[in-house]
Amino acid sequence: MITQAEWTIMATGWLGLIVAALSPGPNMFAVVAASLGGGLKNGLQVNLGVALGALMWATLANLGLAALFHSLPGAVMVLSALGAAYLWYLAFKGLRSVFGSAGAPMIDPKGEQSLVRNVFHGLAVTFSNPKVALFWASISTVIASVTTKYLSLLVFAVGASCAVFVVYGGFAVAFSIPRFRQFYARFRPVIDGVFGAVFVGLGLLVLSNIRSV
Repeated sequence: MITQAEWTIMATGWLGLIVAALSPGPNMFAVVAASLGGGLKNGLQVNLGVALGALMWATLANLGLAALFHSLPGAVMVLSALGAAYLWYLAFKGLRSVFGSAGAPMIDPKGEQSLVRNVFHGLAVTFSNPKVALFWASISTVIASVTTKYLSLLVFAVGASCAVFVVYGGFAVAFSIPRFRQFYARFRPVIDGVFGAVFVGLGLLVLSNIRSV
């Protein structure tokens, strides 16, 4: 049976995951781009791939990803540097959209694709995101400090996957609504500029944390 303490720590982990998923990032952009270009069905299919990726990350973390990073701190430094570089790339796209009339949007709409291609795209985005790897490595240490029971770890992994699907599913629904898409198109330079500024700060924060690794 799962104890009250285990439920509490799992709920804390799920809450942290939801907050992280609500922040702008590659996973969100992938789902939104699919919804903008191919409608709700494509957005949900990409979202399915992201959710499956979350299930896999949770499983890998439970199997000792945090221990691996602890024994190889250099891997964390490399991932942090790559993560900062990617965040600044996104910031460049957003700020270019503001200051250049020909600038490409931060979120590029993707046309309709097959189910397999969309799901694979969601998986690829999740597994190529250094921020995701660092997040799961950190959260796994918290879960492992309370329980190592397979049942509890399985419940946490499935719950994490469902939480991700619900959060990004909300983005898919929103950006598949014509009126919402019109609003985004009208204010895209402003939205991209805000995202760009946020990503500049996040990149600096990631680099500043390397010293503490």
